[in-house]
Formats: sequence, structure tokens, C-alpha cells
Amino acid sequence: MGLYEKMGNRLKVIEMERAVADTHLKQGKLDIAETELLSVLEKYKSIGFTRLHYTYNLLSSVYNFQGNYNTALHYALLTIESMKSTQDTAGIFNFYSHLANLYDELGQESKSAENFSLALNRTLENPIDFYSIRTAGLYTRVLIKQHKLPQALSFITHFAKKYPPVDGYGKASLACTLAWCYECGGNPVKSEKYMLDMVHLEYFLLKDNEISEEVEYALGRYFLNNKDFSKASLHFNRALAEATYVNAAYRKRDVYLMLFKTDSSLKNYLSAIRNLNQYRLLSDSIFTIVKNWQLQEVQVKYETEKKDQDLTFKDKNIQLLTKQAQLQVANLRTEKNTRNMVLICTGLLILLLGLGYNRYKLKQKNNTQLEAQQKNITDKNIHLQHLLQEKEWLVKEIHHRVKNNFHTVIGLLGTQSAYLTNKEAIGAMAEGQQRIHVMSLIHQKLYQSENMSHIDMTDYIHELVDYLRDSLLTDRRIQFHFRMDRISLGVYHAVPIGLILNEAITNAIKYAFPGNRNGNISISFTKDKSREPRLVLIITDDGEGLPATFDENNSMTMGMHLMKGLVGDIDGHFIIYGSGGTTIKITFSDQENGVGDHRIAVNEISQQI
Repeated sequence: MGLYEKMGNRLKVIEMERAVADTHLKQGKLDIAETELLSVLEKYKSIGFTRLHYTYNLLSSVYNFQGNYNTALHYALLTIESMKSTQDTAGIFNFYSHLANLYDELGQESKSAENFSLALNRTLENPIDFYSIRTAGLYTRVLIKQHKLPQALSFITHFAKKYPPVDGYGKASLACTLAWCYECGGNPVKSEKYMLDMVHLEYFLLKDNEISEEVEYALGRYFLNNKDFSKASLHFNRALAEATYVNAAYRKRDVYLMLFKTDSSLKNYLSAIRNLNQYRLLSDSIFTIVKNWQLQEVQVKYETEKKDQDLTFKDKNIQLLTKQAQLQVANLRTEKNTRNMVLICTGLLILLLGLGYNRYKLKQKNNTQLEAQQKNITDKNIHLQHLLQEKEWLVKEIHHRVKNNFHTVIGLLGTQSAYLTNKEAIGAMAEGQQRIHVMSLIHQKLYQSENMSHIDMTDYIHELVDYLRDSLLTDRRIQFHFRMDRISLGVYHAVPIGLILNEAITNAIKYAFPGNRNGNISISFTKDKSREPRLVLIITDDGEGLPATFDENNSMTMGMHLMKGLVGDIDGHFIIYGSGGTTIKITFSDQENGVGDHRIAVNEISQQI
């Protein structure tokens, strides 16, 4: 620029200023580039320079990157108009491609396809650069958006045969387009083939260009569809960096949506929310009703200007006078309407301010009351939590002490037995100890469990059997078999059932297998599926069985009397029968209708002792 200034070549100086502005545009310094290009445009006009389409095209790019689609479209249309008026078609491919891209970003597929066709339906130099292949790919995508998939695939296939790519960028761009075509056509096999081509070509691409941005985005979608979320995230972040560098706002919007899906799949929820917010912000700022309105406004203005050029000078004057008259009438009407609207809006504003202030004070008052109520509720909840914890601790402590007291009684009975010589008395003491141990085991289970109201009977019965087997057997000649559902009982039912099991198993061990013969004892505790909530307890042995003279109703043994009494306490039904073995069957309901205690069972044991 300095050399041209010394030579006095003003046209070349302005051309250098345009080159500086173009460089700032490529650096992303959009505000500086805008100011410089507007200055260049004024200087060109001041010297009567007519080939303004190159400057118009750069200004359109600046406003496109800024998101100002109204002005961007205006300068893109001026670019085409200036090119036609000067018949300088050296940049026709770039100009129509840029206008087509702009229409595509604004969702005007038909106009985009029309301008892409104007750019591509002409003889190109062979071989061509990757930019032309990318433009052909963009045209193919627009055709797909118009639901013209066969036409799109036919076009890109013939174009690739006529102008085969010669460098990595061209090959990568073509592979990206073909992968998209076959994916949209429901041919995943061919689509994946071109995706793998892109994976190979990716390593030969440099950063900060549109081709790398498209390839990274396509690979990100490929890995996302294949649920390889880590690789998808890597490629989408690369695509975001590329889109940021080339100022591709619409691509950034799409990448943020893909990153939201990827981060959600990786459970990076904070990052996913940030990406979703960025997607919404870009969508709101780029693709809104205002942009569509601006597009229509500019298009109508451009078409009107073209029609005006075809009118004669006389028609223009008549039209101008008519427009001026209409404008004056419209201005008067607008002024009147504006005055009325101002008055109405002022009144509404005052009313709204009054209502808003009243609502604000009311809301403040309610918030204060709610905060006080919330604090009161929180304090009560904390107090109740403490009371609940204290209650649970006290209940556990009670069960622990009851268990310890039972063990003390067992110890006292054992001590007393040492001073007895009568075998029946010693046997009665031992039986009493066993019964007390049955109840002790229940309280032990209660304070060891998180649930202090119910006992898991499966674990309890196994422990009870182990205790009786160790207490009464000197070897393992008797085998125990279990068939039990997962059942929990409260103390009201657990104590009688435990004592019944103790009596039945003890009698079986002592009397069912004389002469130390081997045998089997089976215990079944299940739910009656046909009569819920009834439960069935069955104790069976394969021993000697009951004598022929046995009468259940007239039997006065301690064990039989105790079992019948305990079954009656839980409103159950008792059956005993046997030939070649003995079976005791008890059915009862597990619903507690009264206060759960075991005073009767304790009284029976005391009488036996």
C-alpha cells in the first residue's frame, strides 16, 4: 500500500485496503473488517469504480458471520447484480455458491438449490480444487433436504466421475457427502465404507478449515450412532473448534446439540446442560421468525428494484408521485395511531406498575410467612427424628436386656439342676432351659435386626435347629431337611411358633428313633397360596410313628398340652397323625389382631418347671 501511494496509484491503494480487510475477515476480526470494507466501498464509488461485486461479496460474508442475515443477503444480491452489470464473471462460481449457502442457512432450500445449480452447471477446469467438490456436496445436501435423494445421488456420482478429487481435502469432502447420501438412503453398509475412508483421511487434514469441520462433525455422528461416546465427544469437540474458527454459526449450533446427546450418554450432565443452553441460544439468535421476515423483506426489495429498472422514466415519475402521496397519507395515519397507542400504553403501564408493586408486596409477605413455617417444620422434623432414634435405641436395649435376663434364668436353672438327683426333675429343668432359650433367641434376633418388629423365620428356624441338634445329639445320625418360604413374623406369632418347633423337634429326637438309629426330620414353613394370608407349618419325621392307642384329644403329655395351647393362642389349627413316622401340621393367619406378647407361653413353662 505504501509503494502504491508513492506511485500515486489510488485504485491499487484501495485494492490493498480491501486485501487488508479480507485478512481481518479471515482472522475473525469482523468489526474491523466491516469498517474497512465500508470505507473501501465509499472510496471505490468516489473514483467511479464499477466492479464492486468483490467488495460486496466480502461485506456479505462479514454480516453472515455476525448473524446479520438481512444485510448479508442484501450485499449478496448486490454482488450478483454488479457482476451482471459489468459482465465480469471471473468470480461467478464463488458468488453464486455464497448466495446459495446463505439461502441454505436461512432454510430457503429451493432458492439455495437454484443458485447452486447456477454455480455448478457450467464447465469447470479439470482437475478442480477441493472447494468446488465441497460446493457440489453442499448442493447434494440441499437436494436431500428437498426430498430429492435419487437426484442428489445421481448428481454427486456423475460429478465425482467427471471431476475426480486429486488431494486429501477433496477426497475427504466427497467421502463425507457420499456417506451422508447413503445414510439418508437407508444403506448403512455403503455409508460406513465412506465413513471409514474419512477416518483414514482425517490424519492428513490440517486444522482451521471447512473441510476438517465437516469431516469431524460427520465422524462424531458416526461414533455417536455406534454408541462409542468417548470418540464421538472427541470428534464433536474438534468440529466445534473448527466451526468457531471459520465462523460457521449454524454448524456450531448442530455440534452443541450433538455434544448434549453425547455428554448425556456419558453422564456428564453439567456439560450436557451447558451444551444444550448454547444450542438454544444459537437457535434463537440465528433461526427465528425475525430472520425469515428479514429474508422476505430483502427479497421483496430486491425483486421490486429489478422491476423498477424495467419501467420507463415516465412511469417511474408517476409511480414516484403516487408513492409519495400514499406515503404522506400513511404517515398521517401512522402519526395518529402512534399518538393513540402511546396514550393507551401509558395508561396500561401505570396500571401494570401498580399491580406489579401490589403483587411484589404480597409475595414478600407470603415468602416471609413461608420461611417461618418452613423453619418451624424443619425444627419439628429434627426433633421427631431425634425422638425416633431414641425410641429405636431404647427398644433395642430392652430386647437386649430381656435376652440377657433369659440367659440368667437359663444359668440359674442349670445351677439348680446340679443339686438335683431326680432324673425327671433334671429332665424338666433341661426342657425349661430349652424353652427359655427359644424365647431368648427371638429377642436376640430383634435387637440385632434393623426391623425391630418382625423376625426372619428362615434364619431363626435354622439357628433353633442347630441349637437343638447340638444340645440333644452326640453325633449327626439325624438329618434335617428344610422347605421354607421367606416369611417374617411379629413377636406375637414368633414366640408360639418357636416353642411349638422346640417341642416337636425335641420329641422327635428323643422318641422317634430308638436305639440310636438314623433318621430324617423335615420342616416345611410355607404360605398357603390358595388361602392367603394363612401360613402352614409342618414337622415330619420318618421314625417309629404314633402308637396305635394314641388319642390326640385325650393325650395329657406336657408337650402335647403346650403345643395345643400355643396353637390356640394364635387362633390356629393343629393336626397330628402318623404311621411309619409322625407329622404335625399347624395352619394359622399371620395377621395380628391383638397386642403381641407371650405371657401365656411363659406361664406354661413356669408350670412345667
